[in-house]
Amino acid sequence: MKLPIIVASALCLTSLPAQTASPRQIERFMHIEHAAGKYTVKANGMEVKLLLSDLFALTDRTAAIEWDVNGTITEEFEGLDFETALQKITRQVDSTYEVKGGAYRVRRRIGDIAYMRPIKVERKYLIEAGGKSIDVINVDSASVQAVLRDLSEIFEIPIYVSPAVKGEVTMQLRSVRFDVALDLILRQVEATYTRDDKGIIVKPKTWKG
Repeated sequence: MKLPIIVASALCLTSLPAQTASPRQIERFMHIEHAAGKYTVKANGMEVKLLLSDLFALTDRTAAIEWDVNGTITEEFEGLDFETALQKITRQVDSTYEVKGGAYRVRRRIGDIAYMRPIKVERKYLIEAGGKSIDVINVDSASVQAVLRDLSEIFEIPIYVSPAVKGEVTMQLRSVRFDVALDLILRQVEATYTRDDKGIIVKPKTWKG
């Protein structure tokens, strides 16, 4: 049985329901391309904020994404105009958008951001494990909470994470022990961990309480 990851705060612990048979590999991928006003998107389980940010980065538009636009996107299409592509993505996470003064707001809050215009954006997310070690970890600007959740799922180890642990992780590792990888991940977000008989507790290095 797969053990849950548990998000912890000073006041309570909230656990996700247990599920069956943990996978030994979790892979996510995103490819976005823009040519002649048409967009091609191939996404497999990517975080919607990353996908939207990169989609806007292919245009000269100004965008704002509200803080509670959450979820993952699995989608594949090509040859769509910008508005149709944006609609297909936002619908998957029960979101919408509006345009005021030429600026896009995707129904939640991150400040207005003006983007430069590259030709192509790609991100990769792969965690593969065997036994008690990680065979491959290749993540690009991934949420630390998502990475910890996937490690918990793969290794069937309960991980209790403080909501104060935030940030993104970028790394490429091969053939590394779980504890070494965990230490390297948490260093990137100024966090640390301890173990007890219930599992692993992750909290900021400056944690008080």
